[in-house]
Amino acid sequence: MTRIARMSVIVALAIMMGAALARAQVDCSDPDNLCTGDPCVIPSLSVASPCVVDFASREVIVNGRLAVAVASGGVLSITAQTVRTRGAIQSGNPKLGGGTIALTAAGDLFVEKGSIKASNVTLSAGNDILIAGSLRNIIPIGGVTAEAGGHLTVKRAIKAKASLYFLVQGGSIRLHGGSGVVVERTLDASGGYGAEIDVQSASGGV
Repeated sequence: MTRIARMSVIVALAIMMGAALARAQVDCSDPDNLCTGDPCVIPSLSVASPCVVDFASREVIVNGRLAVAVASGGVLSITAQTVRTRGAIQSGNPKLGGGTIALTAAGDLFVEKGSIKASNVTLSAGNDILIAGSLRNIIPIGGVTAEAGGHLTVKRAIKAKASLYFLVQGGSIRLHGGSGVVVERTLDASGGYGAEIDVQSASGGV
């Protein structure tokens, strides 16, 4: 093969790889790009940032690995009638920092298993929230917030730690329940300074 032919092959391969990467990054402007039907089951996907998507009255189930296609973290926001997570959701990485993940449900929100990782994680539900999967921030700083109109139950440890290698404010964990909050595992906001853990209930016990 001549040198020119080899260069042509290399250029063609580079174009094909670039096109494949572009296809792999899902555009969130249309909810059906992520999944269809009701319940709407999201498989393993890499989404473009910002990814702000509203599924309206549908139930959404995150079944695979859902990641924001920005190395240092981007924005991922999902709104639906009911939200269930059974896979992994991540924005960012520990070396370059994390982004923001927000899950909002008009009804119930269940983190059934798997994990959610970002600098800032926000869960909001009109009814109940169950946290049975892993919630943790990506250092150096961040926080986890969960606000339920009904009951808020934590069955898995929540970590919102700050890095010990940076002089930064500690992490924050805020858990608010309209009808009671039950915490069965450790809440860890250690590291840095001024860490905050805030657990409140408008009515019912804590």
